[in-house]
Order: sequence, then structure tokens, then C-alpha cells
Amino acid sequence: MIPMGMNYLDVPNDGSWLTATSFTAKVSIKVADTETNLHDPALSYPGPETTSAAFTLSGGMTTATLTSISAMNGEVMANLSTSPTNPPTNTDFTLKINGISETIMNMIPFTTSQYKLMFSPKQPGTVAQTFNVEVTYNGTSQFGSFEVPVGTTTAPAMPTFNPIGGSYALPMNVTITSTTAGAMIKYTLDGSDPMNSTMTPVASPANANIPVAGATLKAVALLNGISSALASAVYTPQGGTTATIQSVNGWNGGIAIQFTSALTASPAMGDFQVKLVINNVEQPTSITPTSVYWLGATNPGACDLNVPMVQPANVEQQVSFKVSYKGGTFISQSGTPPYFIVLMQTVNPPMMPFISPAGPNVTLTDMIYITKDAADTMHPNGIIKYTTDETDPFTSGTAQTYSGPFALTVGMGSNPTVKAVVVDGTMVSTLASVTYTVTAAPKLTGSR
Repeated sequence: MIPMGMNYLDVPNDGSWLTATSFTAKVSIKVADTETNLHDPALSYPGPETTSAAFTLSGGMTTATLTSISAMNGEVMANLSTSPTNPPTNTDFTLKINGISETIMNMIPFTTSQYKLMFSPKQPGTVAQTFNVEVTYNGTSQFGSFEVPVGTTTAPAMPTFNPIGGSYALPMNVTITSTTAGAMIKYTLDGSDPMNSTMTPVASPANANIPVAGATLKAVALLNGISSALASAVYTPQGGTTATIQSVNGWNGGIAIQFTSALTASPAMGDFQVKLVINNVEQPTSITPTSVYWLGATNPGACDLNVPMVQPANVEQQVSFKVSYKGGTFISQSGTPPYFIVLMQTVNPPMMPFISPAGPNVTLTDMIYITKDAADTMHPNGIIKYTTDETDPFTSGTAQTYSGPFALTVGMGSNPTVKAVVVDGTMVSTLASVTYTVTAAPKLTGSR
């Protein structure tokens, strides 16, 4: 059979077949069944030029209409008559509130015939308000409304969790509380945004059951359609990780830790103890990190620690770390070389002290004061050494440590010299020196 001419499908011309589940159509086919045998005409046979038949075709595109809506501040649930062949997008819906077109910020499918349309919540005013809602889909519209009571426009307080995130014997309940009166709670246990969940808000405080395997708990507080900041915490089974430290790499102020296996949650500062090794001498006192940064999903088997900086001294220092995790063995820093260098600090000697009075005349009752220069902040532990016999206070065996003002114990008319220096370790200041002349105290005169 050789097709010839035009073949066509005749369907209802009113367009109803586009949405019908079944329809009847006529199929006309032009054919040439005539065959001529040029060698033996007796074997030739004629045939009809055209033929047609009627068929009933089932199927076609499945579309849906909007049957009902339910509205609340910030979202509308749209219910369709059936599940359409092509799932809708948010641009397939139009939303009007009090007759004004509203932007659909997001569309969340709940079932194949039920969709939540999200819009910006209306803020409470000084009086209660009713908002009329109109949703249109595929040429059909449905109407609803929602109430916004009188209230504050301030977002409710972010929820808190009790107990806080960490490792526990699971399962257990976690109490979720917002301090804002009347706030409702929405939460999830799978780490997803609770604002996109199907959960119906519950009164604060709410109880969330953490399963045996642990959970990432996220929660918001809601009041008058306004959401709080998102609260989040991770709960893991107690003893759920067997990770130990594989390697330690450090620099001044920080340590990078690589574990033998992935951690299920961020470790705490108290999980670590750190020891310094300075010039190959292990320091006896452990230090606790000031903060911990877990690399999470990007590298769950690693974290960084912040530790106090090693301050420069008057000698060059080679420093490395040893780190213990959860009471385990201290692991030494690796690398080539396995330490970092803290360069020697350039430290000026102490500044020259002041001796007062400046002289030259004093009496045996006058007190001598020696003070350090207040501008010298580099040597808070420096001590003052002094002599009154003209010897060097830094090297003399007669030098005394200054502890307060003193009087000269010399004869009248003598000329004692007070010498003083500030000493800090092996560093010594410039020598201060004052020579006095001891005179008699002035006589009091007057009449009675």
C-alpha cells in the first residue's frame, strides 16, 4: 500500500479535545490500492482510491481547575480538581489581595494537586484588618480571606533550645521557647527551613523529639505573621564519634586539626587540650583554645583552633604544638620543619629613673624619692636599685632595692650622692645621680 495525496485527522473544531479525557475523531486516508502488472494484465487488480474510518481515541492532556483555597497571613493553600499532566509553577497562578496584584514569592507543592503560595505577610496595624484573597489558575478563580489582628510589628524573639545542641543519650525531648508572649513555634528536624515546612505552628514552649540517630533542629517563632530569626542546633548520639586526631599543623595563634574520620557535629573548645613546645622544651601547663571552627559539610573530618599568640621574647623561639582530643593521646605537630619561628623582639633597656628632690640642698629630715619613668611600658617588672655611697647600684654589693622614700643618714655639711638604676633581668637603665649638700633645718621664728 502506497500512501498518496493528503492524510488527515478530523477532530472536533471547538477545541474541546484539548482538555477532554476522550473524544471521537475521523481519520481519512487516501491510498492507491490499484496495481497494474505490465507483464501479465490478468494479474492486475483495481482498488479504491480513498477510504475513511471513525476511531474513538482515549487519553489526551490532563488539566485541572482550581476548586478551593484556604488563606492565612503570608500563605494561601490552592487545591486543584486533579493532578495536571504538567505540574504548575508559581507563574501559572495569579494572586490578588484586596483587589491588588500580589507577588507570589514561592510555591511549595504539598501533593500533585495541592500547592502553597507564599507572599509577603501583611503587617498588623492599630486596628484589626480583614484581607480578601483571589487566586486564579487555568481560567478559574477562587476566593478567601484572612484576619490580621492588632499587634506589634516587631519580630518575636528567636527561640532557644533546652538542652542546647551537643552529644546526648538519645532519644530525648528538646524544649523550644520564645520569650515573646503569644508566639507560635514552627520547627524541623532535618535541617530544612521551618518556614517551608507543612507543620502547623504550635504554642510556645514546644517539645521536639530528637530521634536515636540525632537531628539538626531548626526553629522560628511566629507572631501576627512575622517570623523571628532562625535558631539552629545539632544533636548527636553520645559517643557517636570515634574520631581521633590524625595530624596537627600549627602557626602562631592557630592550629589545623585533621581527624581519622568525619565528625557528626562541631567539637567544643573543652574537647581539646594544647601544649606548647618552645625551643624543644614542652611547657608544663596545658592551654584551652579560645575558639573552634568546624569545617562542616566541606570537610567534616577537620577543624581549626584559635589559641593565644606566643609573644616575642629577647631570644628567638622555635614553637610547636601538641594537641589532645577528648582526653586522648597528645599528638605532636607535623610538618617540615615541625615548628614555627617567633623572632626575637627588639627590646629597649629600661628608662632612667627620677630622683627627687633634685638638690642640691637638703636637710636630714627631707625624704628622698626615686620613681620609674611612667612612659616606660615595656618593663612593668623592672626594679629600682640605689646606693648612697657613690658606688654603682647595678654592680655594688651595698646597693639596696628601693621600696619607698628614705632619709639620708650622713653628717651635717656632708655631700652625699644618690645613684639609681632600673633593672629588668639582664637589662639596666642609664644611671641617675644627684649630689646633695646637707644643711641645717630652718629655724622657726615668731612670738607667742
